[in-house]
Amino acid sequence: MRIRIRFAVSLFVTFTIILGLYSAFRWTAQAAKTDAPVIHSEFQPALQATFTPSSTARPSYTPTATPTPDCALLALVDAGLEGNRLVIRVRNDNALAPVFLTRAAVPWHKHTLFPGMYAARMRFAGWNSFWDGIDLTPGTDLDNTAPGWIDDWRLRVVDAGTTAPWQIEFLNGPPDLSAYYTLHDFTGTTLYFGTEWNGGNQNCSIALTLLAPTPPMLTATPTSVPSCDDFAFQFQSFDTDAVVRAVFTNQSPEIVQITGFTGNWNTTGLPPIALDFVSVGIAIPFHQSNVTIWDGEGSTPPVSASASGGAPGWYTVASVLPGHAVFVWFDFDGVTTPLGDQGYVAGDMAGTSLTVEDRCTLALDTASEPHSTFTPTATHTPTPTPSKTPTPTATNTATRTPDPFYTPSGCVIVGPGLVVCMTD
Repeated sequence: MRIRIRFAVSLFVTFTIILGLYSAFRWTAQAAKTDAPVIHSEFQPALQATFTPSSTARPSYTPTATPTPDCALLALVDAGLEGNRLVIRVRNDNALAPVFLTRAAVPWHKHTLFPGMYAARMRFAGWNSFWDGIDLTPGTDLDNTAPGWIDDWRLRVVDAGTTAPWQIEFLNGPPDLSAYYTLHDFTGTTLYFGTEWNGGNQNCSIALTLLAPTPPMLTATPTSVPSCDDFAFQFQSFDTDAVVRAVFTNQSPEIVQITGFTGNWNTTGLPPIALDFVSVGIAIPFHQSNVTIWDGEGSTPPVSASASGGAPGWYTVASVLPGHAVFVWFDFDGVTTPLGDQGYVAGDMAGTSLTVEDRCTLALDTASEPHSTFTPTATHTPTPTPSKTPTPTATNTATRTPDPFYTPSGCVIVGPGLVVCMTD
């Protein structure tokens, strides 16, 4: 009996110890479960939706500003005379920064055979002019204060890592400058570029410098005095906007100058009109390449002006090459339709005349058809230049000029045996 009691006590103690150990284990495990749960494989995806913030702030995106261009990375890489233009190629070796032309200074002089020559426009190839005007006085130095300057940065930008051909165009001079000038005649030409957007300054300047001495200017002195019989001045038509079209032909072997004019018209029983301007050039009356010799106001005929007379509104003489014909335009105000629709006939323009070389007065021939005995020059067909697409957006629109780049003066056949060529 005593042995059984002892065994029972031992068993009870053992059971109590085991129960205590089991209870302690469960309490420890429960406490551990609160601090660090056991994660089974099937719940792993739930971790992907849990975000643990970091003590380091996440950096925000900051656009990189365009760096300031380095003037040392600008260069004139080539220059030449192409048609009636001086062309200089500007290279911008800045990797990211564009520059903007803000000023151009061009020394030049008039040739003795082309006293009416003038600077007419500046632009970069493929774009409209950023300056379009008339500078009759050599040399030409222009910035955004000059009349005719167009303040559109897209017309004056040289993008990073590109080469842009800059050009200045001369009118009423030789159609091929290289026949009468050399590049040395334009040495010292300086282009100025702004390093701020749109060119708010003139920080960079690069000049055209040539090592060789300037050769003497070619004078090509005429060997003979043309006869007045070598010239013709003929009425051709009444055009829209009250424009009268006439043709002047120079069949002499020399370059000659139109140095004056008289405009006359009949006023009896016809709508009143007033002479607005007289120009010389191609077969388009308001084309920018035409040379305006007079721009004034004349309501009472006759209206006369000349280079030697100092009349108000006189601009410049017009040069006409040997063996060439040019259109002469008389533009009138008062009506917008052709004068023929208003009852005018060719004879109503009688008394209109041109003065050539200050010595030949040519009365407008209103009776005969225009004619010419010289051999027509082949008509030039221009090739369009690919356009340049600007990436920035702006409110105004810079469009590509319709005139092709590097196009020599062209000729237009206006009738059997008659060809009209530009004289600029």
